[in-house]
Amino acid sequence: MEALPQAFVYLSNSPNRDKPTFGFLVNGREFVFVKWVKTEPPKSGCSYALSIE
Repeated sequence: MEALPQAFVYLSNSPNRDKPTFGFLVNGREFVFVKWVKTEPPKSGCSYALSIE
């Protein structure tokens, strides 16, 4: 997904410091769940691309 880097930038600017921040990316046919945890160093993750067919 091309929007993944931009999503992580938005998630990293979240005011939540003690809880993980989650996102949901959709490109019309597929979707991905993303997660950002503000630790030192920051941790991130994403699900496999899931299809809506």
